[in-house]
Amino acid sequence: MGDTVESTREQGGSIRSQNRTTLTTRVVLVALAAAALTGCSIQGNAAESWLGRSQIVDSTDMSATGCFGTCDVRVEGTISSSATEEQIRRLGEAATDYLAAQDDDFGMTLRYGEMSVQIGGTQEQTTDLLDLALEAFADERVSSGYVYRSFATLNGSKAELSTLYDDYSLPDEPTLTVRADDDATPGDGSFLVKEGSDQCDTAGSLLAEFDELLLDPTVTSVWLVLCTKLEVTVSDQSGMDAMVAHIQQLASDPTNAAMEFIVDAEDGPPYSVTADTPQLDPLFALFDSTPGVAGYLVTDNVIQVGVSDPALFRSIVRTIDAAPRPDFIEQIRVGHASASVYLTGDGTVDAQIDTAESMFASNATRAADDLISFGPQPDGTLEFEPVTYDREAGEQIVDAVIAGGLWRTSSTEIEVFDQPVVFTVTAEAGSTSFEATRTNETPETTKAIEELNRYWAAQTASG
Repeated sequence: MGDTVESTREQGGSIRSQNRTTLTTRVVLVALAAAALTGCSIQGNAAESWLGRSQIVDSTDMSATGCFGTCDVRVEGTISSSATEEQIRRLGEAATDYLAAQDDDFGMTLRYGEMSVQIGGTQEQTTDLLDLALEAFADERVSSGYVYRSFATLNGSKAELSTLYDDYSLPDEPTLTVRADDDATPGDGSFLVKEGSDQCDTAGSLLAEFDELLLDPTVTSVWLVLCTKLEVTVSDQSGMDAMVAHIQQLASDPTNAAMEFIVDAEDGPPYSVTADTPQLDPLFALFDSTPGVAGYLVTDNVIQVGVSDPALFRSIVRTIDAAPRPDFIEQIRVGHASASVYLTGDGTVDAQIDTAESMFASNATRAADDLISFGPQPDGTLEFEPVTYDREAGEQIVDAVIAGGLWRTSSTEIEVFDQPVVFTVTAEAGSTSFEATRTNETPETTKAIEELNRYWAAQTASG
């Protein structure tokens, strides 16, 4: 079979996938896909035909995903509105037996009104799933939903969510989510309660807090994963301070120590709220009052600050670096476009700024979707990653490292995913050459690394 060289890399929130495959490989893979698809169709059509013969099934539908080498067939039957509960249960029993007799594992669901239920792997499981689905179907508080083997979602009025959760969240049932369907954009799940993976003694108080937040006119979204996470969104940035102060009381309660709390705004960045949040108020006030700060985010004891204008980058970084910060903050990372610096007090900030500004100048000559990212790490690694790679990109990276001078004390790592050029090279601190730690060994890659090494050696010798 022909050779295949393939890479997938995430760039700027999108997946870039590139491949070079011989004609032989393409033909074989297409043939395999066609054979798998035929197998899927035969199995699915047979199941759909079987289900369609039921007198209480008005229509059927079959879908298949993952048919490139594997099958994931799902057959759904729409139940007649005149069907009785007993008839539906008998069909569920027969469907369970039918699935058990098949060699391949595929899914079957029954749709009754606005409620869908998956057939279980055993008669007992199917009975339990139907019990939940039929009870919810008869409950006028539930507008729609679906009950699968491992999870269930019920939609209803925002005002009824906590009581729905209390009524339907039972031991040994599928993981439950209740979601509001009466928001400004129906069905978008802006208000949601979900069963968490852990149990806690504060579940009742958290549900009560959820109900209180529903009454707040500034709140546009509340997601509560019980015992795990509470995320609240307010309508605009002006309401953030008051909500943070409110949620911080919950975060300060030792019984909620395992919970994650987040406050978000429709027009601004979110940040985590912890028992230590009040200590960050002076720093947040500094960010808010500093021209050029576009936003900030706190996650896992790291603060990320965005800068809108590269001309203000140096002054903003120095202002933030000079400000006192709580001991629990591990680092502050300040960035613009694809380049950033970290602040930990290790004495490298000026050299990092020099390197970042050199990257700003280089990126200004490149297309907006072809920037070179730069991210120095506290462990002493300078990380660079160009979207596309050519000799000019390599030289721009080397020039930036030399401009900052950190090559003498930090290792430099360059990652390239630009078929047919794919490699990772690292120059240890003070080294005048790169070592390849990963390469696809194409002639283009070999040439690119050789050119990069020659330029690096020349610049480090003079720098």
